[in-house]
Amino acid sequence: MTSERQSPGGSASDPAAFVRTRVELATQSQRLFADYLSEQVAAASRGEAPERDPLNVAPAFAETASS
Repeated sequence: MTSERQSPGGSASDPAAFVRTRVELATQSQRLFADYLSEQVAAASRGEAPERDPLNVAPAFAETASS
């Protein structure tokens, strides 16, 4: 019996699976943040106050998305 741990993205010793998992994660995160920003813009155009960003992470995500 081996004690090798398997991650949801495949074998821990498979670099290609590791990279695929990270790319999927980055793509999904970018999509979620784009949806969030779109909703904030739509709310602002309707005259509603945008949601607050207490951790001030919006600028970092915006910079990442524009890269």
